[in-house]
Amino acid sequence: MDDLTIKNNIAFERERVGLTQAEMADKIGIGRNTYRNLEKGETHILNIHLDALSGALGVSKEKLVLGYDPADLSGDGVLNDPYRESYAKKIKELEDQNNQLRSDNKNLREMCQQLRSQLADKDTIIAFLKQRQTP
Repeated sequence: MDDLTIKNNIAFERERVGLTQAEMADKIGIGRNTYRNLEKGETHILNIHLDALSGALGVSKEKLVLGYDPADLSGDGVLNDPYRESYAKKIKELEDQNNQLRSDNKNLREMCQQLRSQLADKDTIIAFLKQRQTP
């Protein structure tokens, strides 16, 4: 696993437990900039970091490295993802938001078309009135 994948897993787990980067840095005893660089992938993650991070986050080192804990695998090798339900709920929420935005966009386009039509009507009336005023 590369540092980039690990840093994404670390950031995910940190956010899941509700810690800021500064709080996490304080919790594992490193500087805030060092911690930020760990999450940005600019500092290589050492085994000592993994021990401290997994302890602070309450997850296994394997979870930080792999994104899942091998202990979470069922007998048939399928991951028993405790987040699966929350993922599905979040995806449904995002799909609903997307559908609402599409509907709002359609309504706004219709309103714009109506306004363009009204503007064209006004332009026609103005042109007609100008013609009537010229002797």
